[in-house]
Amino acid sequence: MRRWWKRLRQWLTPRLDRQALGRRGERAAVGYLRRRGWIILHRRYRSPEGELDLVVTDHRQIVFVEVKARLGASAAEAMDNVHPEKQRRLLRAASAYLQRFGLRDRPIRFDVVSVVWLQEGAPPRITHIPAAFEVPERF
Repeated sequence: MRRWWKRLRQWLTPRLDRQALGRRGERAAVGYLRRRGWIILHRRYRSPEGELDLVVTDHRQIVFVEVKARLGASAAEAMDNVHPEKQRRLLRAASAYLQRFGLRDRPIRFDVVSVVWLQEGAPPRITHIPAAFEVPERF
């Protein structure tokens, strides 16, 4: 019985660490965006169509922000994880969000914020890519 719990804990620990790192990255991204005067509308918005890390406004448009948090990686490496399939999922989730809150007529865009800690305890390097990918015309 003890061996079973040990295996379960070993299997769960990396997943829990990734989730904690993701939450930490989102907190850093929220601070970064707030310092620039942006308003946070939702954090970790979930719907049957998918999850949106951050939904913010820059006072002109609704911005859906995908946050990528990494330890000891490059910002480019983190950005590579917003591949075409991920973009399709974000588009579906954003469409559901806009529908739910009656915001279909508002201009939108998708940004990516990379939060990279080069070493533990050091401040993160934050890279913001506005309009990281195109919104289809039929959106």
